[in-house]
Amino acid sequence: MKLIVNNDLDVMIYDASDWAGKELRFSWVTGGLFYRLFKSIDEVRGCFDWTEALRFLSSVQKGRKIKTVQFWGHGTPGHVWINGRTLSIRSLLASSYHRELLLKLKDRLDSDSVIWFRACNVAATSEGQLFMQSLANLLGCRIAAHTFIVHPWQGGLHTIGPGEEPDWPIDEGVRVKKDGSLEMLWTKPWSPNTVFCLTSEIPEGW
Repeated sequence: MKLIVNNDLDVMIYDASDWAGKELRFSWVTGGLFYRLFKSIDEVRGCFDWTEALRFLSSVQKGRKIKTVQFWGHGTPGHVWINGRTLSIRSLLASSYHRELLLKLKDRLDSDSVIWFRACNVAATSEGQLFMQSLANLLGCRIAAHTFIVHPWQGGLHTIGPGEEPDWPIDEGVRVKKDGSLEMLWTKPWSPNTVFCLTSEIPEGW
């Protein structure tokens, strides 16, 4: 099917379960309502697992190119969660059913499209960088995510495109504790590459 490229589609998906807490789910639902009110998003869908989410993205308003996908939910370095189930580097393996669904989504994207994971710490550490780099290469579009814990202020926002190398520090958004474990850091308004939760576009160069 030929895509209509002059009428690009902006989509938001979020974790519709209570797995991460009812308060967080409420904030994601509210964000989607605000986006629809100000016409920043064309379609909003709450999902209960990644299979549902990826099927929705590959089928919503067929024929229109997807310009942006925003995901609102829980994250950890290199992992994006819906209802306790993760999308990660393992999802890109040939043996993963998610890979098949991701390749169907790829047909809706081009090199100008952006998948933006508005979730905590997804871009942090070498694990986060590898996930973003691998997903960008698979989908042929830009991937955006955060290194810090996000709340109304969302810091450490970085993007990477196909064939590119990560250009942000692997220790951004984290602190190594005395026992060698990692502590994830909260976004402050002055943290690197910080946007507000209702910012709908990524600043150029990030």
